[in-house]
Amino acid sequence: AEVIAQRAALQAQMLEQERKFREEELRLGNLEKELKAGCSKDERLRIEALRKEIEASGREERLLERETEFKREAMRRATDAYVDAEERLTAKRAARRKFEEEMTELILSTGRAKDDRLTGLLLQVPAGAGGAAAT
Repeated sequence: AEVIAQRAALQAQMLEQERKFREEELRLGNLEKELKAGCSKDERLRIEALRKEIEASGREERLLERETEFKREAMRRATDAYVDAEERLTAKRAARRKFEEEMTELILSTGRAKDDRLTGLLLQVPAGAGGAAAT
């Protein structure tokens, strides 16, 4: 749906650019008519050559504007994909750190429980029993 909306916006923008171009061509045509009335043949030829250059430049400009818009859209999509990948990476790293912390806590609590059991066993052994076994 977003792509359709963007495509419609691009088409509307292109139609507007074409309308402006037609207005410019009309304006140039009117100027040409005005100038022909009081110009020499050489001046009229130069004016005609310049008018053709302006029209060609206008067409090239419209093509470049379209190309620029398509590339801008591709860049926006690539940026969105990059941001999405970066967010997934950040979430995955946070989940891994949480697992590591949980594992570390489990290892430590298991070690503490083992130490507590050994201490309890040592406290149950009579003080003299350790010395008698050594002799």
